[in-house]
Amino acid sequence: MLFSLLICADKGFRLRQADHFVLRGRLYLLQFQKENENPSEGSKPSEGLHLLEKAGDDGNEALKIAEQTGYAWAKVDALELLGSYHQARAKLSQYDAEQEQESARRYANEAAALKKGLYLTEKQMKELKAQAKKEFEKGTADWD
Repeated sequence: MLFSLLICADKGFRLRQADHFVLRGRLYLLQFQKENENPSEGSKPSEGLHLLEKAGDDGNEALKIAEQTGYAWAKVDALELLGSYHQARAKLSQYDAEQEQESARRYANEAAALKKGLYLTEKQMKELKAQAKKEFEKGTADWD
């Protein structure tokens, strides 16, 4: 969290912007999926396609900002959104299902690998706590 705040102080509004794009893209994707689950009478499954494409656009914008700012969690979220976007496109006849599924897998795998690296193992946490305790004791050794 502290690291994110340090990045935020340096980058300003850009981090919020990345989070906003991810959130809005997820909402577009959910709306597209809802409309395709329960199509209204006389509508075609691809009528809400603009919602799907907006989700993809927002995912790409969020990914670009995340990479420019080094905001790792927004990058994970953007990659996951893009994976879902391509998965949704794979279900539509106007797209190459195999190519879209491969893109979805690629984004999902990249997100999973990055996310895995963002969590500390129990051993790493113990090492960090021991290091912090040592630094604290060293810094307070001359206190009365």
